[in-house]
Amino acid sequence: MKRTTEGIIREKAFSSRDEYEKVISDSVKKAALERRVVKDIVSEIGHASQDWSRDLGRIAETELQDAFEYGKAIALYEEAGEGKKYYKTPFPGACRHCITLYLTRGVGSEPILFTYQELLENGTNIGRKTKDWKAVLGTVHPFCRCPLHVKHKETDEWDEKLQMYVPKEKEKSAGQIKIAVGDKILVV
Repeated sequence: MKRTTEGIIREKAFSSRDEYEKVISDSVKKAALERRVVKDIVSEIGHASQDWSRDLGRIAETELQDAFEYGKAIALYEEAGEGKKYYKTPFPGACRHCITLYLTRGVGSEPILFTYQELLENGTNIGRKTKDWKAVLGTVHPFCRCPLHVKHKETDEWDEKLQMYVPKEKEKSAGQIKIAVGDKILVV
């Protein structure tokens, strides 16, 4: 079996997948703290691994989005506290996997509700076959952009037009205003 130079370099650089993932993780953490861009992460991972054959841009973007979603999840949890329900709202052009994992009846329907702990315990979908993917706090797959939200009150109802949970009519105060943003109307 003929060994390539690139294969030898890769073998020496990383003896396991864990080491490779650590380089990626460290690069993303550093980039997030220093507010660096994707191309900087790609360069750092590429130089550390000498593995330029992988789609490092996809890896970097996905890992940055995952870090953002986890940060948002922690902030929502700290604000909302224990016992709240969480949901994700896939965009209209989202993949079929996110639509199935996060919505009750397809695009535009009410989302499936989860506890923070359920999403956290599902871990990540890295290494899972697509048929085994689970709803997670972070990204479901590369380039996933489904945002996490919290349902603040158990009595809130899903508004299909606004695509969000809103207080029941009788609970709304007279002092609320409506703000139109594009084709969406927000009640504040």
